[in-house]
Amino acid sequence: MKTRCMPHRSIHKLRKTYCTMLIDAGCEDSIIMNQLGHASIETSRKYYYFCNRTKQHQMDQVRKAINI
Repeated sequence: MKTRCMPHRSIHKLRKTYCTMLIDAGCEDSIIMNQLGHASIETSRKYYYFCNRTKQHQMDQVRKAINI
């Protein structure tokens, strides 16, 4: 079945996007591992889409991490 408003995406791409959203939201490693069914966070982090955010978002994350 094809949906008009939503392009086809593979399950793998959906999992990568979901993992990226969890990491970007600051979820604990154990939660991410559990959600994806992985035994180690290294496996989960392989799913991460690097540079998926704007430069401003990246700088905001750095500021938040170092409390400035």
